[in-house]
Parts: sequence; structure tokens; C-alpha cells
Amino acid sequence: MEKIMAILTGEAAYARELAAFLSSKEEFLYKPVTFTDVQAYLRFERENSVDLLLCDRGMEPGERPEAPKKICILSEYSTVGEDEGGRGSIFKYQSSERLMQDILSCLGTEDKARQIPRRPKLSDPAECLGFAVPAAEPASRFRLIGVCSPIGGSRCSTLSLALADHLAGKGATLFVSMDPFFSLNGSREPEARDLSELIYFLETHGAEGAPELADYVRADGGADYIKGPSHWLDLENLDRDALCRLARLIGNAGYECAVFDLGRPQTAATELLRICTDIYVTRGKTKHDEAVIAEWKRQLKASGMAEIAERMIERTVPTDRLFADGVPERGMLLTGSLGGFVKEVVDFGYFG
Repeated sequence: MEKIMAILTGEAAYARELAAFLSSKEEFLYKPVTFTDVQAYLRFERENSVDLLLCDRGMEPGERPEAPKKICILSEYSTVGEDEGGRGSIFKYQSSERLMQDILSCLGTEDKARQIPRRPKLSDPAECLGFAVPAAEPASRFRLIGVCSPIGGSRCSTLSLALADHLAGKGATLFVSMDPFFSLNGSREPEARDLSELIYFLETHGAEGAPELADYVRADGGADYIKGPSHWLDLENLDRDALCRLARLIGNAGYECAVFDLGRPQTAATELLRICTDIYVTRGKTKHDEAVIAEWKRQLKASGMAEIAERMIERTVPTDRLFADGVPERGMLLTGSLGGFVKEVVDFGYFG
């Protein structure tokens, strides 16, 4: 009898992509069936024996006779393990291969010798902010950093790039800027494929295929980067999960870290912040700037996104004589006060 694994999530594209990947793997012996509606799933469950239910937190059905043999929660946070009900919990946004292994582990069928090291808990700042993996151990954690601010001119892009360049010295890192007016080394590289084209591909192709990330990535010393959007209108009305899908694509490409310069976050950027391991908010130096950030946090909490507000690390980007004529050249970013600040944050977990 064929074994069935049901995927119940509010993200239709995510469910389709995961089901397509698992179906392509001969070693995965379960038939994946996807649902975005709880009632539709319950109707299916009454007529079929479900061996495993993977579902978003908050979508798990109540007690019933036809309950699956195993329920596993798709967590939007990097904590994995078991919840108070004894149900397994795995990180939702990671590479497809690691996700499959976590599913097999949840089922108790994974070879223990092949288990992937678990992701750090967000409650442990030392684990979140440091590369705690020993040098002899292959890097298996995808660190996702979001830098944003509701305040213009707070050097959000500058801090993002500096963080990315410093982290590039520790492992493969990709820098992504949502700012259409931010350019590296003063060049817009008109011949290069940019973020606008990549997001358009992701939104129009769904689960039918993934783009070759290498076609969009540029290298110019420091972190690799994707050229920013070609026009600010390209960022209007993005799908809610557009940037989350991009983050998964980056993780699947083998990067250990991605730094997103989100600027003033809109809907898609806010969805990405939900799954970031680190959230930095650049602030200004005036009382008005403090009031703006306080109001933004209030609105996040009122919108059911208190976890984002609570995990924000607010910092004023330090400047010195290097910034006298504007933002310094990329090769100078990690010198002076900014370089010292970035190294303290990344290497020692300094929040200040």
C-alpha cells in the first residue's frame, strides 16, 4: 500500500515545489499530496490513510479518529526539535535536501550516521551571531540576515554591504540589495542580469523550474552580489513569498549566508524578516528617528508580527572621516569605525 505524506501550508508555491522535489527522489518512499485549506485536507483524510502530516503552525487540525500516524510542524524559525505536544518541528525554509532529511528523521527512517547538524536556536545569541561550526565540520547552516529601516538616510545599504563583505571571509556569502539607487563601485553594469529579472522569473515559473542563480550573481571582491533592481517600480506589488523563495534558492545554491538590504520593508520584505536569523535596523540620531522606529514596532505588533519587532537589533551606523565625501569605496568599508563595529557584531555578538 502506498504511503502518503500530506503537506498543509498557506504557501501554495512552497507546497508545490516541495512536493515536486520529493517526488523526484527515488529514496523518498512517500507520496506527497498538497493542501492549502484545512477543510479540504480533512475531507481527504477521511477517505485516505495519511502516514505523515507536515503543516504550518496554527493549521494543525484538532483531535480526530483519522489522525495521521505522525504530525510534524513546519516552523518559520530556525529552532527544530519537538513541541510540548510531542510533535516534531523542522525548519521550513532550508535547502530541499536538508528538508528531506529532516522529514525522514521525523519519520524515524533516516540513517543516523547521515544526519545533518541541526540549526541554531534563535534564543541562543552566541549561536545565531557566530559561526559555531568547528573548522573540520562542513558548514550546514544557512544564515539569513535582513537589514532594514523605516528611516531614510540611515546607511542601511552601507551596513548591509559591510556585513556581507566581512562574512564572506568566513564562508560563501551573497549580498542582495532591494535599493534601485544603490550601486557597487559606482557602476550599474547595464549588461548584467539583475534582481528585477530574477524575481520576475521566480514569480512567473512557480514550481516548474528554478533559474540558474549563477546567471545573476556577480563577483568583485568580498561577497558575491546580485545587481539591484533596474527600476523602483519593479519592487511594487511583489508576491508575499517572492523574497522567501529567493532566499531558499540561495540556500540551495550552496551559500552559507545571505545578507538582504531591505531598506524600508514592504509586504514581501516583511515576510522575509519572519525567517531571518538576524534582523538589523539602522537608526538615526534624533528623537524623531526614535519615535519613527517605535511607531513601526507598534504597527508590527498590531499586525500580528510581534516576533519581528522583538528580534530587531537597532544600531546607529558609525561614521568617521572616511565618510566625509559620502560612502567610501568598497575596499575601504571594513576599515575605520564601521569596520571595527561590524567585526565586533559578527565575531563577538556585540549588540550595544
